[in-house]
Amino acid sequence: MAVKHLLKGKPIAVTGSSSGIGAETAKILTEQGAVVLGIDINESLQNVAAFHCADLSDKGAVDALVEALPCGIDGLVNNAGLPPTRPANKLLAVNLVGLKHLTVNLIPKLNDGASIVNVASLAGFGRPQAVEAIQAAAYRLAGAVRGSR
Repeated sequence: MAVKHLLKGKPIAVTGSSSGIGAETAKILTEQGAVVLGIDINESLQNVAAFHCADLSDKGAVDALVEALPCGIDGLVNNAGLPPTRPANKLLAVNLVGLKHLTVNLIPKLNDGASIVNVASLAGFGRPQAVEAIQAAAYRLAGAVRGSR
């Protein structure tokens, strides 16, 4: 089997599919025959077979997304993310907590042998200037999680 046919007909969920690396990933996967399930807070129907609008910083929205996605997914591309120039609490809610919540809860809907790919960009190089704000937001987030139990 030629490599270009490996993804033919396989459903692949791509977070952040509406722009940047996520949009290009969706395009390449579509060109290779995958059935791309686009996920983003901003709607774009380009290079996706189905689109799901979801705010990954909202646990309820992620739960609804998982419910809406079909069983039998062959891949998850965790590409959605905010740059370090955004407020630290929002950055952690999307880039860490939201993607983890999505991934853990989507596992039962993945086919045996499915792949999970986590993508990062050069935007992370801005992290050293944001470390204090990120740490403060993480402590606040941890306190809020402990307080909600």
